[in-house]
Amino acid sequence: MIAKWIIHIITRNRIKVNKLLKRLGRKTRNKNILEIGSGKSDYYSAKRFFDNSNNFKKSDKNGEFKHELVDITKVNFNESYDMIICVNVLEHIYDFMYPLHDEPEDYFRYTEYAIIKLLNQFNQIKIKHHGLKRFPFAYYIEAIK
Repeated sequence: MIAKWIIHIITRNRIKVNKLLKRLGRKTRNKNILEIGSGKSDYYSAKRFFDNSNNFKKSDKNGEFKHELVDITKVNFNESYDMIICVNVLEHIYDFMYPLHDEPEDYFRYTEYAIIKLLNQFNQIKIKHHGLKRFPFAYYIEAIK
């Protein structure tokens, strides 16, 4: 999978998530976007913040949600995306900082240094932390190829 941008947001604060996605959606036009972990309803999907000029694909590993099935631990396809968005997803993936939740499937807390290393194939990586730098409760990540 090829992506120019990866946006990952980890936070419990839905208002902050929506604010970030609204800002991103206002400036995004004519892009091929994959959302990983779209969730069970449109309320949880980032799609509602992006206009129809974008090709937006909602996905989830849960087939009950009726999105394209994507298990990001086994992604092996050659589609190209301008942007990949995942909100509150990566902390639930064993192979891949947030207070414990959805136990027992909450495995890891990443530092910004680990995130940079994981995304080393990207040319530009912007990471903003929320909370104290030594104890962040959320990261906003943009990775651009």
